[in-house]
Amino acid sequence: MNCKCRVGLHAFFIGRKDPLRAVRVVLLTALVSGCQTPIESEPHTKVLIPSNQILGGTTDPIVGLGKPLKQALKSTVLTLYIGGDGQVEAESDPSPKHPVALQLAASDAGAWILGRPCYQLSQLPSRCTPRLWQDSRYSEPVVAAMTKVIQQLSVHTGSGSIRLVGYSGGGTLAVLLSDRITSVTEVITIAAPLDLKAWAHLRGASPPKASLDPIQHHKPGGASGITRYLHLVGGRDPVVPLQ
Repeated sequence: MNCKCRVGLHAFFIGRKDPLRAVRVVLLTALVSGCQTPIESEPHTKVLIPSNQILGGTTDPIVGLGKPLKQALKSTVLTLYIGGDGQVEAESDPSPKHPVALQLAASDAGAWILGRPCYQLSQLPSRCTPRLWQDSRYSEPVVAAMTKVIQQLSVHTGSGSIRLVGYSGGGTLAVLLSDRITSVTEVITIAAPLDLKAWAHLRGASPPKASLDPIQHHKPGGASGITRYLHLVGGRDPVVPLQ
């Protein structure tokens, strides 16, 4: 998603009347400022820390986090950014060459980066096989692993509510995660495919067969029943088009 795809953002609000004004300002500011220089010219190679090294041995080591607990700011709201699909055809490392989520989180003080299983780790465990970032990238095991890390991070930080911000496929996962965690009160997606079958059809491809499709599995209001959703779509985005 480069600059030309960010012109003419369309917002879709689902939930309460409050459109998450403060959060929207942060995100749109990040997006607009990012258009001053294309993302492709500013690569990021930040490596995430395996979650079990931060939260203890009971968390999943294939899910990474962006910083140690000692750097966490005290906040009643835990904000987590989830990145896109990256290099889904890769055989060994699916990490995106230009992780947009890192740029967005950098403009949001106190926010965390929540890695996807096997993404942006310095060493991949043996069970990091291509299926986890190909057909199974939105699957039950992936959602379950990320859910566990989020819940434990919430306990460690003492946060009462959680805000999920997902870019591209990270937005797909954010919606699915909101159905599992009652403390998720806000979800913001950016250029996220939320109907995998329709999205794949537009691209002349097959949907990821082992994955959960939000259009079929998402519960209105999420696990809390009152989660607010803001979906941002680029008016000229050819990858996740408005329609």
